[in-house]
Amino acid sequence: WSMDGKSLIVSGPEPDFWRAPTDNDRGWDNSKSWRDAGLNRLQERLDEFDFHPDEKGIYHLYLKTRIAPPVLDIGINANYQYEFSSSGQWAVTFTGQFTGTWSESLPRIGLRLAVPLELNKCEWFGKGPGESYRDSCEGVHLGIFQKTVDELMTPYVRPQENGNRMDVQWMILSDTTGRGWKVTGSPDLNFSASRYQAGDLEKAAHPCDLIPRPEIWVNLDLAQNGIGSNSCGPRPWDWHLLRPEPFTFKLIFTPTKS
Repeated sequence: WSMDGKSLIVSGPEPDFWRAPTDNDRGWDNSKSWRDAGLNRLQERLDEFDFHPDEKGIYHLYLKTRIAPPVLDIGINANYQYEFSSSGQWAVTFTGQFTGTWSESLPRIGLRLAVPLELNKCEWFGKGPGESYRDSCEGVHLGIFQKTVDELMTPYVRPQENGNRMDVQWMILSDTTGRGWKVTGSPDLNFSASRYQAGDLEKAAHPCDLIPRPEIWVNLDLAQNGIGSNSCGPRPWDWHLLRPEPFTFKLIFTPTKS
């Protein structure tokens, strides 16, 4: 996907069900159950593929895949339905069914993609200006906000999952000229954008251990698990857990230019 000969996406989107464990995740061994379920090492197998245009000139791409960890007998039967138009707009509907016996919760359900480093200006309509999660959002409010990608990060003393914004109706990433893209979700999405992948945050003991990547990694999620406070208090309430249940959500991408 490119505009004026410049790429808008470096790689992806690809499925993502993992997050860098938080101090609270570690507190109630939630991250251990996620790791035991292989959520940090999922692999994807393509089972079916179809690509065709319709009478309106819209191109349709259908993918049926199996997402699963090695060895274990659990997995996700996933479907992607892409639609590409001549205007440059495209959409993807991502659906999945969990098979086998899973842990009681998941870190996240979403898609991840990498974009060029120059698309470092972020604007969104949703909760902000700070980070928010399903059980940690009383300190934010609904509005239109602007930040650079680096400003989206919450610099915890110990690197971990951070920077999520929820109840987002639209989000725009662009360069200094306004060239970039806008994404909307159905239902409203969660997003984060960072110079680091989850594995980078997980391996680092201190912020000084983090080495920025040469691209920006963007997570566009249906939902994330609650945060809780089990490093010093209770685990997340049951109604804040992200259950391994059938899911579907749609993302619509539109190129932008000032």
